[in-house]
Amino acid sequence: MLINVDYVLFHWINELANSLAFLNGTMRFLAQYAPYLFGVALLIYWFLLKCRIG
Repeated sequence: MLINVDYVLFHWINELANSLAFLNGTMRFLAQYAPYLFGVALLIYWFLLKCRIG
């Protein structure tokens, strides 16, 4: 049952990639740089929170 859901979701996402081709560049960028962007966002949040408290 769960394998079937995974299969259906996999194909649905791949079909979206065909119909929304303009997002391919954005998705490639996010797939490659998301960990770095998350780290930078976390540091910015931490510094803003520290400035607000102290």
